[in-house]
Amino acid sequence: MNFYQHHIGDYMKDTAHLSATEDGIYRRLLDAYYNRELPLPLDPRMCHKIARAQSKQDRDAMDYVLGEFFVREDDGWHQKRCDEEIAKYHIKQDKARQSAHARWGGSHSERYANASANASANAMRTHSEGNATRARPHKPITSKPPTSPIGEVSPPCDAKASKTTFRSWLARVRESGERAISDYQPVFAYCEKAGIPTEFVELAWDKFRRRYLDDANARGKRYIDWRRVFLNAVEDNWFKLWCFRDDVACLTTVGQQAKLAARGAA
Repeated sequence: MNFYQHHIGDYMKDTAHLSATEDGIYRRLLDAYYNRELPLPLDPRMCHKIARAQSKQDRDAMDYVLGEFFVREDDGWHQKRCDEEIAKYHIKQDKARQSAHARWGGSHSERYANASANASANAMRTHSEGNATRARPHKPITSKPPTSPIGEVSPPCDAKASKTTFRSWLARVRESGERAISDYQPVFAYCEKAGIPTEFVELAWDKFRRRYLDDANARGKRYIDWRRVFLNAVEDNWFKLWCFRDDVACLTTVGQQAKLAARGAA
């Protein structure tokens, strides 16, 4: 998203208690949230980079802003207002694409739909900072990914409109005929940059899937964008499957065990 409305009066009222540093950091975090259409990353180093928080004072200010205006969930730091606006944008984008397809059909409709979706998205994105009070969950949106070898199926845009369990999400995705992870570009783009082999991602997906299908403490969790949750699992190496030696990714003992278990199950 390249645009959102900024209601000055509401924003000033709800951020009057912030210092100049905290205010600047908050605006940067909001801009990043909308621009990426994703919750803020859980990795504090990545948030520091987004906020340009270099000194200890800056980092402390950023930690305060996160706790004041965002809510930590498994897939990142959420804010309700941002999530709502991004979800509205995606719904409108999907409707524009369907409308264009019905009118034009074929490849031309795809071009028209994308243009129409982007136009409507920019027009409707509104962010009343007045809603920037603490504790707001939100949901990210992802771009269309390239084909890659991990084989579950992934949800279309409307599957992201409401929170659901992983099992329900996966069932809906399979019915749609799309791919859950292999079509999710951000995962593979990140791994390419980080030097993480696709094989390791497959092991992480297997662990991730087992956790949210079988673990009694995790299977009841609900999220809007389960692919983003998985991306966080890869970025933060939740399952400790790999490490880096001389800048080369290699499996840990846990990773080797997961690999052997996967072979045994195959």
